[in-house]
Amino acid sequence: MTRYKAINYFPEYAPLESSEGDLIIHCSLCDKRATIFDFDDKNRSVRISSAQRSYVVGFHNIEELREKLAGGEYKDFHEFLVKDYDGLDYYCPKCNKVYCIDHYEVTPQFEPNSDWYDYSIGVCPLGHRRMVDD
Repeated sequence: MTRYKAINYFPEYAPLESSEGDLIIHCSLCDKRATIFDFDDKNRSVRISSAQRSYVVGFHNIEELREKLAGGEYKDFHEFLVKDYDGLDYYCPKCNKVYCIDHYEVTPQFEPNSDWYDYSIGVCPLGHRRMVDD
C-alpha cells in the first residue's frame, strides 16, 4: 500500500470555505464543512482537506472507502491514518463523529519551560481528548 507524505499544512488557513469535493463531511453539530475528500480512483488515492491541512494518502480500495465514509463509518479510516497522520482531523473516535474547527478544540502543547512545540491535543464538545499532532 503506497503512502504519501503530507503535502500542505495551513495552521492559519481554512481551505474548506471555497473548496468542493467528491464527499463533504459536515460538522455533527452545525452545517459547517469539517472534512472534504477528493477520490482518485486511477491512482488509488484520496486527498483529505480540513481547516488545518490538506494531504494525499494512498488507499487500496477507494470505492469501499468512499462508501464507508459516505455512510458515516469513519473509525477504520481514522485508525488507518493514525500511524502517519495522527488520525482523521477533527474526528472523535469515542463519539464516532466529525466536528468543525469551531466545535473541536485543538490546543498546542509546548516543552516545559520552553517555546518548543511538542504536540497538540484535540477535545470534542463532549470532552473526549486525543493527540491530534505529534
